[in-house]
Amino acid sequence: MHLLITDSGVGGLSVCAYIERFLRTHHIDEPVELTYVNASPENDFGYNAMSSREEKVANFDRFLHIVEQTYEPDMIYIACNTLSVLFSDTGFSQNQSVPVRGIVETGVNRLLYELQQVRGATTIIFGTVTTIAEQTYLKRLQKEGIDGSRIISQACPSLADTISEDREGSLAWNKIIAYVGEAVDNSQEKCDHYLAYLACT
Repeated sequence: MHLLITDSGVGGLSVCAYIERFLRTHHIDEPVELTYVNASPENDFGYNAMSSREEKVANFDRFLHIVEQTYEPDMIYIACNTLSVLFSDTGFSQNQSVPVRGIVETGVNRLLYELQQVRGATTIIFGTVTTIAEQTYLKRLQKEGIDGSRIISQACPSLADTISEDREGSLAWNKIIAYVGEAVDNSQEKCDHYLAYLACT
């Protein structure tokens, strides 16, 4: 099986590393080949810098067709929240010959489990501007029965880039503190338990 993992930043590399380690330490019936491909059009110009949703979808759709033809994967895993929330509107998704899964599905399942374990908890979803604007986490969690008052969506402009480029971590830390403060200040009801979910990949 050939699994292709993609992201528009570097966060997907950690997902790829986790999968590689899992495959190495667990018995799998068939050999698995992993390929990681960065979906960002340019080093300093990613999807969140694009001017419209249509531009983002068109670029990602073009990328998916290219990697399918170039690498011929048996499955594609989108290790990027921004691209996962855009995927359903690509032409590739309408006529896909290759199964595609996304990190949003993984994240929603994890959050759902945690929110069911801690009944009074509120989750704060920290995401890129695109991820938060699409409201995918909110809609899917509500569809599973989680009350919307238990979900806070916090957009974190440029946080993913800062995390990738800030070697010392101080700039990223300051941004995270600011975004946490904004999220808590904007919460409708104060609670004792917050579950933080970083969806900035």
